Order: sequence, then C-alpha cells, then structure tokens
Amino acid sequence: MATLSENEKTWKVHLLLSVLFALVPTAWSVIHNMAIPQGLDDCFTRYARKTSIRHTVGQSINWICVHQFMWQQNGMHKWFNYNVTSNTNVWYSRLLVFPNRRSLTNTGTGRVRKEIRMMSDFERQKFFTAIQMLKADKSIHPNKYDSLAALHQGITETAAHGGPNFLGWHRVFLIMFENALREKIPDVTLPYWDSTIDEAMANSVASAIWSDRFLGNGNGLVTNGPFADWMTPAGPLIRNIANTGQLFRRNVIQNILTRKRLSEITEPHAFTQFNLEFHHGEVHMWVDGQMGELTTAAMDPVFFLHHAYIDYVWEKFRAQQRLNGIDPARDYPSVVNHTLHLPTAMLGLGNFRNIDSFSEYIVKGIYKYDETPSCSAFNRNCGSPYLQCMNRNSEWICVSIDQAHMPPMQRRPVMANNMRIQMQQQQQQQQQQMLQQQMQNQQMQKQQMKTMQQNNAWLNKFNIPNMNVNMQRIGPNTMQNSRPAVVPQLGRNMLMSVRRDRANPMGFEIFNVPSPTMPQPNQMQQMNANMPRIRGTGSDVNRMIQGMIQNKVQNSMLPPTHSPTMSSQETCPVIPVNRPYQNSFNINGVSDMRLWVYLPVDVVYRRPPEYERYNAFPVMNGRPMKQTDIYEPDAYKSLKAPLATGRPASYASCNTGQFGAGAVFIQSNGINYVGTYKEYAIVDHRQAISSSTAFVAIKDPGYGATDVMLSAYDSCGRICRPYCKIPNSQKGESQPCSGLLRVTSTYPKLYAKDYGEAVFNTWNLRKNCPQKDGGQVYMTFYCDYEEDWPMPGIVPVVVPTPPPMPILLIPSPQPQSTESTCEIGNGCVLPGECRFCFVGTVQRCEKSCDQYARCVYGQYIPEKCPPGTMYDAAQHLCIPGTCSDETEIKHKSLVVDTDL
Repeated sequence: MATLSENEKTWKVHLLLSVLFALVPTAWSVIHNMAIPQGLDDCFTRYARKTSIRHTVGQSINWICVHQFMWQQNGMHKWFNYNVTSNTNVWYSRLLVFPNRRSLTNTGTGRVRKEIRMMSDFERQKFFTAIQMLKADKSIHPNKYDSLAALHQGITETAAHGGPNFLGWHRVFLIMFENALREKIPDVTLPYWDSTIDEAMANSVASAIWSDRFLGNGNGLVTNGPFADWMTPAGPLIRNIANTGQLFRRNVIQNILTRKRLSEITEPHAFTQFNLEFHHGEVHMWVDGQMGELTTAAMDPVFFLHHAYIDYVWEKFRAQQRLNGIDPARDYPSVVNHTLHLPTAMLGLGNFRNIDSFSEYIVKGIYKYDETPSCSAFNRNCGSPYLQCMNRNSEWICVSIDQAHMPPMQRRPVMANNMRIQMQQQQQQQQQQMLQQQMQNQQMQKQQMKTMQQNNAWLNKFNIPNMNVNMQRIGPNTMQNSRPAVVPQLGRNMLMSVRRDRANPMGFEIFNVPSPTMPQPNQMQQMNANMPRIRGTGSDVNRMIQGMIQNKVQNSMLPPTHSPTMSSQETCPVIPVNRPYQNSFNINGVSDMRLWVYLPVDVVYRRPPEYERYNAFPVMNGRPMKQTDIYEPDAYKSLKAPLATGRPASYASCNTGQFGAGAVFIQSNGINYVGTYKEYAIVDHRQAISSSTAFVAIKDPGYGATDVMLSAYDSCGRICRPYCKIPNSQKGESQPCSGLLRVTSTYPKLYAKDYGEAVFNTWNLRKNCPQKDGGQVYMTFYCDYEEDWPMPGIVPVVVPTPPPMPILLIPSPQPQSTESTCEIGNGCVLPGECRFCFVGTVQRCEKSCDQYARCVYGQYIPEKCPPGTMYDAAQHLCIPGTCSDETEIKHKSLVVDTDL
C-alpha cells in the first residue's frame, strides 16, 4: 500500500477542513461582542447625563473613560509588573522631604517655575541635562527616571485620576520629580508648557517647541532633541502630534477660572466645559505616543511640563478662591465617586492623605509660578526670542515662533563626563562675565547719557521732536504712560511716520528698520547701512538719529524677524496621507510586533456636514448651477432624507470642509492587557457616501483570549458607530454593537498573523481582478454625523445642555410636606413633590442606604455609592459600610430607646 508524503497529508487535511467549513453555516464563534464592563459603562453614563456630542467632542469622552478605566485595571492587575524594591522606596521617601521654609524665607531663593520658552538657553539646557542624568543613573532599577515614571502606572492603589484628587496627587508627584532633578543639579527648576501659545498658531506642528532645541521632534520616533533615541519601558519614545485631540485653548482656561468651587472643575461633577481633567486629556491625545496612554504618559518628559501647566492653572484658581473668601485647603468636594477619592484616603505617595495635597504647606515657601507670557498693543515684546506678539480676534497674545525662524543659541554648554561640576563652573564663568558686562554697560550708559543730553539740547534748539525711545527689555504693564515709536509689524520694527503738526513742523518721514537680535560689535557696521534716513535734513541730523537708534538696538531683546500675522503662516491640511503614524507594538511592557495579529475593519463614511461645496457643478440649459455640486446629497430627493446629518461637536482645528479627502482613525484598546494600536483609513469627502478598509492590530489570542475595545473617529474627533456581524446571517448583515470584542484562537480564525496575511485573506488575489471577501470582516464603523449618543452608557431621555451659570454643590433644603413623594427612577424615591431643583443639590433616596440623587439641569438624577459604601446624609458623601451595618445601628438605637 502506497504511503502518503507529509505534504500530501497536510494538503488533504486542509482540503477536508475547507469542505467541512463550506458545509457548515458561517458562525462567528471566534469573535464575540461583549457587554461593556461596569466601571467603563458608568463613566459613559455619567457623561451622557452631563453633556451631548453636540456640545462635547465624542472622542474626548471616549478617551477619558477608556483610559481612566484601563489605568485602574493596570493598578489592580499589575500588568506592567514593575517591582518596587526597598532601595526604591527609600529614594521615593527622600524625594518627599520638602525644603526648609525658614531658610527659603531668609534667603528668598524659592523655586520659580517659568514657561519653558521664558527660560534662557542656559537654564533650559541645565533642565534637560538633569533629566538625562536621571535617565543615566541606574542605581535604582531600571534607572531613576523610569522608576519615578512608574509611579504613574497605578502600581499603588491610588486615585490619581477620575476624581477631585487628580490635582493634588499630581502636585505632589511634580514636587518629587523636581526634587529628583535638584539632586543632580541643585538650582534646576521645573518649567511648564503653556500649550495655548502653540494652539494659537495656524500650524502648531511647526512650533519651535518641537525642535531639537526644546522637546525634540513630534512626528514618530523621537530622533532629535534632548530625548533623542530614548528607550522606555513601553518601547522607543514615540510622538504622533496633531493626529487627534487638541491643545489647551485660551477660552477653555478662561472658562475654568470662572468657577468658584473645586467640585466645579474636577470629576465627577464638573461639566465638560469647566472640567480641567477632561481638557488635560485632549492634550495627551494631541501629543500621542507614550503620552497618549495614561499608563505610559510619564515616560515622556513632556508629561511633567504639561502637568506643571495644569498645576499653574490650579494655583491661579486657588488665588481667586482666596479673593472670594474660600479656603482652598478645605475646599475638597463632599460627594465623591470612589472611596479612594475621599479626603481622608491615603494619597499613595508617602504618608500623605488626599486632603494633605491641598494644604498651603505643599506650595507656600517652596515654589511659585511666573505668569505665562503676555503682550499688548503698547508692549509687543513677549520677553523671549522664541515668542512673537500677534493680534488674534482683536486680542494681542504671545504665540510661538515656528522652526523656520529659530534665533541663534545664546550659549551652548559643552557636556563632559562630570556634568554637574561642569555646569557649576560654567555658571561661575557666566557670573563673572555678567559682572564685567555690567561694568562696561555702566560706562557706556554714562557716555550715551552725555551724548544724548547734547543731542537733546541740539534738538530743542531747532524745536525738533525727541525720537529717542526706550527699547530695552520690558515686562507687562510697564509702558502704560509711554508712547512706543518702535512696534513689530510684518516681521520688522517700524519707526512710525511722524505727521506734520506743532510738535513736528518739518514732517519727518522715517523708513523701516530691520529687527536684529543681540547684534555683536562686528555687526554694527552692517547695521549702520540699514539705519533710516530723514528726507529733507542734513547729514548731521541723520548721524544723530542713527546714533540714538543704534544705542537702543544694542540693548534691545526684541524677537527675531518673523511674521506676526496669522495669515502668513502655513496652514496644515486635515491629515496628510503621507504623514506616518508610528505604533509602539507594546503589550504589558514588551514591544514586539510578533505579539500582535490583524483584523480587517470596514469604514462607511458620509459626506461631512461642513463640506458644503465641491467645484464640480451640474449644468442645465447650458448654464452651471453653482448653488450645489454634483455629489451634494441634498440635491437629490432619494438621498436627502436617508443621508441627513447633524452637527456633532468637533475640535477647534477641524478643517475637513476645505479638503476633498480625510482620515478616519480606527483604534484598539486592550481591556485585559495594556496596549493600543491605531490605524487610519483614507475617506472621500466629496461623495455622498463611501467606504474604505483598514487593518487594526490586537493582542495575539494565541497567548490567551483577547478582550479589546475597537473605536473609530474622524480627524475632527467625531465618533463613528460600531456594527457587528449577526451570527449565522446568510447575507452577512450587521447590527449595532458595543465595540468590545472577545477574540479566541479557535477556528475559523478571522484574524491574520501579520498585515500581509490580512490583506491576502481579505482580498481574493488569485483572480485577475481582486474581490473582497466580506466574510473576513466582522466589524464595520458607520460615520453618520448624527447627534444621537454613539457610545455605550445609559442615555437620558432629555438631551442635556450646558449650564448657563456657575453651580455650587449644596445640600438640598428639606421639603415642607412629607406626605407626597417623587419617584425619579432606579428605585430612588425622594420626599416631596417632583419639581425643579437647583443644580448641584444632593438628597438621599428614601428607604435606601446607598442611593442618593443629584440635581443636573434642573432635575434629580439617581446615583449609587460604590460597592462596600453607603451614603451619609449628614456629610453628603459615600462612606465605608454596608446596608446591614446601618440596619444594625438602627436596631441598637431602638433597643436603647425601649430600655429607657
């Protein structure tokens, strides 16, 4: 009997399996749609009750809920598995020792935190060097920087996110980081990054902050700047700036500062437009990479600068509270959403309680903040060569310069093996040079004053106006009574033309003066050629005017030549197709693409509502009909009703209405592992409806079942709705689903080991004209731009609207009548009649120990305390305990009353 070869056996087995699967109806047994976990669903429900996607960008809600949930899950399961040794704990404790306030008061040497562009080049270089020294110090495993960043992974049972403790926890964490830096270089201070300065640019991607002189590049792998080629516990350092999210905006900060109580700007009660934690997440999304995940965010030093700005905003908020007679140290919300956010719960850093992080002891005498840079129509000097003053919406603001207009470095310290000693030597040399320079300046000023007096006397003799203007470096509000003659306009300093009047009978006309930056002596000869000349005057007058301007230019610190007009800057497109998106391929701290598999995902896309006109017009009777274009759905009766769209909220930088193509991002977030993957599909904005296919990666189910949440959104942050295949559907129909999937390794597999296999399986490449196999695609996202809630959660019947006025969390007054009751749902019954309530009031539900009602938009919404807690009506918060405990207490009191 002939024996079969191994290849023949394998071929026959594959043939038999294919025949079996052909005979059995299609069953989606390897991919299951799952229900949303309770904690995640609660977050979506909370936001559904506070806002709508018409008022709040859907992807921002999706991000904060998913990432807060996963941050807590990682803290419980320890997926990153960072082991804290005894040596590490000793070092952590040392970083929590605060400076001696008495010595600070006596010497006046408290730390001053500045916006990073307000630091000198030397100060900024020292700050970066201290970070590099922490990264290189391996006395703590794996190194001191990554060991400190691990505190933000949730390795201890803390509540750093999702509640009022968000601000206090990060304040203490920043002090620990700053103390670690000062162990390396004693006079280093942590700066902050005010991203509103970059948001105001027409193209924030080109900001100087992403140059090698500041934070390094933001497009993919970080390959230049102070953190070039860094390796982190989550793989190589990556950023994918400006793909989604948005930077802080000035009006957002202004809105937050209109509130009075901390509960109005923190989770869980703050409305989204005032929620500081909510908006801070949008900046995390904008930077992306490690910063885009809460668990890994601190691995990128941008994290500390971003949170220093949040702390700066909080400190401004606290200053306003003091003016309003509110004690910031005691303004901790009475009702919280988790026991870990209770004021008396442990902070998780040292022996601090949550309420301790609100104490004045944490800040006063240790550090303070310099104000963020500003300018005005009368003082257009932002105080930094990396900033320019612009008029935006009739308001003069400081905006970052772009990388094409970087000024020369003031000083480049040479790094050696012993960085700390060399820094100190350079600082001493700088001080000596400054003393010598001051002496020279004093001598020059004396000579200049003498010459100026002579010139003034000469001017007065002929009744010529004195055009000598103080152009030295000035701060805000120091020119209230001055009349500047030099203002930045169109990239140049222009002496304003002087009209003929009593003070100027000769009607001098002044030409443009270039804007130099700290000219050197050898440059003065070239500058003299650019000095203005006054028509109708002799050479003596011109030499005198040139001398006065030259003396002032030497002392000026005006920004380099660049355009201060918004229209002159390059406008970035929606999402360029050639802009790469770099994934880390990291799962639980291991970066390896072989741990991932690929799923095909379809995207069905409607024409965006803001894309109003495409220049392809219908022609009738020989005339173009320019009121519409040939693809406009509203122009066709058959398409107008089924393709009608709403106006969901989008990011301020959204400009899809200007371009014919865009991107829809598909993202996978691990639910039983720490890892994310993002891809985007190119979509056609012109068409009434179109489709595209992308391939998104998830954890390989071969290492255990994969629980993953898939989501999709366009470049403006508008959420697309998930649809899953109906089991055993002969036509391959889909139905709405949660987007949360469980993927197993059993056959038939609907995933591929790599991208190439995924494309091959999805498209029949054996034919001359490839056809897509729809049976390989389990999930489809529909971007319909409707205003219905597109995410999980229990959505209220009445769509909420933003509050029109400030709200305070206050106890509800007792009802006058105790006979009537009001049922508000979920078994919660309140005393008194159902009537309009004041926003923020709280009542306990009758006959329930763990339910209470909170007034939202004039009506009560039932809430429930977390498991293991009960509602205390006296303190208006959830405290540890159960309903049985309360029943036992009441029973004991009844026994005492009977005995009496």
